[in-house]
Amino acid sequence: MKTDKKQAIAFWSWVVAGVGVVALAVALFLFVEGKAPGSGQVVARVNGEAITQGEFYKELVAQQGAMVLDQMVTEILVRQEAKKQGVKVSAQDVDREMKEIADQFPSQEQFQQTLAMYGYTEDSLRRNLEINLIVKAILEPQVEATDEELQAYFQDQKERYGEPEKVQVRHILVEDEATAQAVREKLLQGADFAELAKEYSQDPGSSDAGGELGWVVRGQMVPEFEEAAFTLPVGDISEPVKSLYGWHIVQVEDHQEGREVTFDEVKDQVKKDYVADQVAQMSGAWLESLRSSAVIDDPQHILGR
Repeated sequence: MKTDKKQAIAFWSWVVAGVGVVALAVALFLFVEGKAPGSGQVVARVNGEAITQGEFYKELVAQQGAMVLDQMVTEILVRQEAKKQGVKVSAQDVDREMKEIADQFPSQEQFQQTLAMYGYTEDSLRRNLEINLIVKAILEPQVEATDEELQAYFQDQKERYGEPEKVQVRHILVEDEATAQAVREKLLQGADFAELAKEYSQDPGSSDAGGELGWVVRGQMVPEFEEAAFTLPVGDISEPVKSLYGWHIVQVEDHQEGREVTFDEVKDQVKKDYVADQVAQMSGAWLESLRSSAVIDDPQHILGR
């Protein structure tokens, strides 16, 4: 099973630095006690003692309000600047970004779980991606990339572009060693791996897909699983492998050795990554310049400025 850490890296790597990624479901600053409609409504009772809507939102504002309001101010500033410059991002552009993120995960369920882990919904992620794309569209034309700069960037990031050793792997996850041994025996006797995965596997992210995890590289798996996956001959069925998730039966379907690549092979990707890095570095100062030239009224002093 892939580790949460690697999934998190895959997830966060798509967010442009400096834009902000707070994804709370309510606009907290609208609900200051005594000002909001229904602020006296009861949201909970504890042994008969009421917590009102006004009290609840006042506490939320105190804890997270500045971050949420700051995020909303940033979004408005970016959209205003985009309108001024005639920059537009289509729904199709956002769809492509969403798909690229979702494709980093072995299943839609694991993608949704990771969204939830970071407090996101698909809608809030789409909104952040749209803002990121707008920032990129505005700043990218300002980035110059000479061949010399790209060559230097490639040399500095060479490990990033090499093709790592990888295995195409599937597994069946069960609770105990006895069940794992029984499943392994069935496989050795010719039972269909995919059918047994659907019947026995307790990995919700792969059981319906016949245990398939796709291509994985070192560092994506928990250590015990990884050791089996990268040492097992193609086609063989592993002995039961114990990890923090339970007991695995592993089969490697293909194994490809890693190799270095040349600059010319990956030049287009190098340029794309270089420009993206430059935009990320520029975005903080650019956003601050928008703020410094904007009139931002904060009558409730939520931003603390």
